[in-house]
Amino acid sequence: RGVRDGAGPTDADRDPEGYGDGITDRNRWTGASKAYDFEFLDDLEPIAPMDSVSPSSSVATLGPGPMPGEQHNYLYVPPYRHPDAFPVIQGGTCTCETPPLIPPTKEQKVWAKKVAKSLGVKLRDLPKPLSPEGLTKCACTSADGKPAVFQWMNLEPIGGTRKFTITPADISYSAGNYWEPSLRGGLAAPQDRLPVAHYPLQAGADEIEHVPAVGREDRVNSRFARYIDQVEARSLGCDGDGVSERCTAKCGPGDSVMLETGPTRIAARIISTHLNGAVVVRTAPHFSSRDPNAQPCPIEAACSLFRPCHRPQSFCVEYEGKRSRDYLGNLRMTLRCPRGTTACSTVDQVVAAKYLKKAGLTCKAAGPTSTGALPM
Repeated sequence: RGVRDGAGPTDADRDPEGYGDGITDRNRWTGASKAYDFEFLDDLEPIAPMDSVSPSSSVATLGPGPMPGEQHNYLYVPPYRHPDAFPVIQGGTCTCETPPLIPPTKEQKVWAKKVAKSLGVKLRDLPKPLSPEGLTKCACTSADGKPAVFQWMNLEPIGGTRKFTITPADISYSAGNYWEPSLRGGLAAPQDRLPVAHYPLQAGADEIEHVPAVGREDRVNSRFARYIDQVEARSLGCDGDGVSERCTAKCGPGDSVMLETGPTRIAARIISTHLNGAVVVRTAPHFSSRDPNAQPCPIEAACSLFRPCHRPQSFCVEYEGKRSRDYLGNLRMTLRCPRGTTACSTVDQVVAAKYLKKAGLTCKAAGPTSTGALPM
């Protein structure tokens, strides 16, 4: 249950085990125990105990043996150790260009020497003047047509030019893309780890205790800020959203996509697109990759990733599993096509575009659309 659900917590949510019935020695609203009642502001990205990275002096280390999955001397920085209570990471992209650097003329050099001498400083200590060509110029674009507005930003140079880009930045650490160091999966290697208080890195003269910096009256408790940040991040994601414009991509014949059917994901190539979002894709089953006798299977055979064995003049069937045991008694499973069938080296099948992903986005059938009937 969260802030976007509309309805608040029920009586059963507040007291699931009936512990509070008839008890008057506990102040629910101002008592210290309220801090431990995470009714719906819990961490949305918890860590399972067996997945935690334990320090070398942990209780598990001092016990009879290490816990499964325990890795010593690594450091894990949670993705929302420093959350942003006011997350705004939307906006356009700006491409900027700095003016060319024009060297000073001979007269300007003579004048600069006179100025340095009169001030009693060295020539190199004089402030550098701005380029006479003007200031940096930027061109900004936004998906909604509104002027680009940035709260926090990243600047990335474009190699070989005087241009650079400005994009919105996520200042959450370590889930964001603003602070350094950037930790893959939040893990720091034993040789690279720093004291946890030093994440993210800050210059000594610039160091602040609470990152990001906010006014005293705007300070939000970390667990509330973390929840707000996590909910906002999920609202911007595309998981389960296959209709929004920002979460879809146009896919046409020849495009390389990812076919997702249930828990199975496999690379595919689009052969043709049809009405009502139907798409013909071609895949190469891993099952038959080592079979020298494998043959391409036509779409008329109704083959699929789970029916990759073609029976001549008929439809495709499922593979069979042969069980055996090795010399240690371990059970082995070998997959093979039934007798009288041929493994498919490639499979052409009809799927709905919503089961295809292109660059992580749900496909929308585009390009030349065939109006003919699909082979059955």
